[in-house]
Amino acid sequence: MPSNDISIKYSTVTELNKYVKNYLESNFVLQNIFLKGEISSYKKYPSGHAYLTLKDDQSNLNAVIWSYQNHLSFVPKIGDQVLIRGRVNFYDKDATFKVSIFDMQLDGQGAMLLKLEKLKKKLSAEGLFDESRKKQIKKFNFKIIS
Repeated sequence: MPSNDISIKYSTVTELNKYVKNYLESNFVLQNIFLKGEISSYKKYPSGHAYLTLKDDQSNLNAVIWSYQNHLSFVPKIGDQVLIRGRVNFYDKDATFKVSIFDMQLDGQGAMLLKLEKLKKKLSAEGLFDESRKKQIKKFNFKIIS
């Protein structure tokens, strides 16, 4: 612990989170950001809001399209490679951030989805998905002893 003769002001968790929120949300660059990524999850709610995860080969990022901004020219789906314009929002209650999307353009299929489809095609050509290759799962006889 610090010495009593040094005056140190301790911040609360709330104060720190509010500071970070203000810092991030007042940064001009973060309020008009352009990103490229692949959609790895997408869910639209009855409210009209859509929540998604964008990823590249090293990271992922949560994002949201608010219902009042949802005027896309296409229906996003998992595996889409997209270009977005949005802004960073920081939620101080749980110290998380996400990108609120203003605009999204389709940029083709994502590399990860294409890689998965290529692997499925290869395994299918080898016959690994043929019904005739399926085996019955053995039944295990066991007792639960209490």
